[in-house]
Amino acid sequence: MFEIFVFAYPNGIYSSRDIDYDIRPLWILQNEPVPDHTTIARFQTEHQTVVMEGLFYQLTEK
Repeated sequence: MFEIFVFAYPNGIYSSRDIDYDIRPLWILQNEPVPDHTTIARFQTEHQTVVMEGLFYQLTEK
């Protein structure tokens, strides 16, 4: 799911509903089931703080 946020955030998509309705990140999932906005929101709430920020910093440093 982190890959979806790597796509969405730089493209200005922050809302879980907007991520859910945008079909562009679906190619990242390939054959995986598409999460609904509540699953996306729960992932954001649980992981966005330290973990996701740290991963974004590592990704953008290189």
